[in-house]
Amino acid sequence: MVLPEPLAKAGQRGVNLRAALAVLADGRPRTAKEIVEAGVAQRLLPHGASAQVLYVSLTQYLARVNESGRALLIVQDPDRRFRANHPIDDWPEPDEPLPTRSAVHDVDAYENRLHRLAHGEDPEAFERAVCEAFDALGFVSRHIGGQGAPDGVLEAPLGRLAYRVMLECKTSSGAAVPHPDVAEAAKWRESYAGDYSMIIGPSFSEADSELTSELALHHVSAWSVDDLVAALRIGADPDELRAVFAPGYAEDHLPALVWERTHGRAKRVAVTAQLIRELVWRRQVSLLGNREEAPAISEDVAMALVDEALEMRGSKAVCAREEVRAAFAHLTSPLVRAARWLDEPGGAIVVIHP
Repeated sequence: MVLPEPLAKAGQRGVNLRAALAVLADGRPRTAKEIVEAGVAQRLLPHGASAQVLYVSLTQYLARVNESGRALLIVQDPDRRFRANHPIDDWPEPDEPLPTRSAVHDVDAYENRLHRLAHGEDPEAFERAVCEAFDALGFVSRHIGGQGAPDGVLEAPLGRLAYRVMLECKTSSGAAVPHPDVAEAAKWRESYAGDYSMIIGPSFSEADSELTSELALHHVSAWSVDDLVAALRIGADPDELRAVFAPGYAEDHLPALVWERTHGRAKRVAVTAQLIRELVWRRQVSLLGNREEAPAISEDVAMALVDEALEMRGSKAVCAREEVRAAFAHLTSPLVRAARWLDEPGGAIVVIHP
């Protein structure tokens, strides 16, 4: 399943970049001509769009971002094709769609309120709205505010993986926060035993190399309201969002979260489990009457079967042991019951349902 690039903000990125991000979201590299053809077919670009214009637009984007020190969302390979800045996904699509996450309930109301208060004259109301939005994502927030204290604390209730984020909120009558104080956002981290610090406002300048350096120096994550709304729309959880609190811009890290859901471990395990189920059942049927000759499907045997099947499908992907191990656990789960352990958990399996 290919998801549209949900984080490209209308009005802040040109039509060519937005179209390229959406087209390249499937993980395959493409030439500028191929991006235009797909963009026109998906009604992301107008008929008559120029591949040359798109090529110049994307190369200018690469130059701007490299100069600013920001993370690239698109890269260009030596063969001049463009691709999303993630590892190439050469795995076939699973037959069954991967599980999806729904948006937070009343996400439009959150969006309208956050945007209104971010440009308003009541900083405390904006602070409370930000805390409530993070509560909706699974955090436990505590609004503090006032002089000589952070604006809030976000707790990720993940047991031994729990973490704490110090919150600094900035309102602005303009489109962007004019002079974000990154050091202020970082100052409470030590005294409150925080793990991360974030600053959030209407938006931040995309070409401010000094701000980029300050965020890295003070280990602060900059979030725009649109970034928080994007997290609400994809139903991100505290475990996924840990990586987004890394120093820099949340906007640069959120696409990797979406990518991992669509092209990451879940997809690899789903395809691995599907192929094991198909191939092993077929082999078991072919050996009817020869029970003694039926092979024990161990992790090593399953890896070889999956690699062979991937190669036959024209894929250069290689199955890792951890994917087979996760596929075995999935297939033998009481909730799935498509396979069972031959001897004991962790050994060989037999498929019990085609």
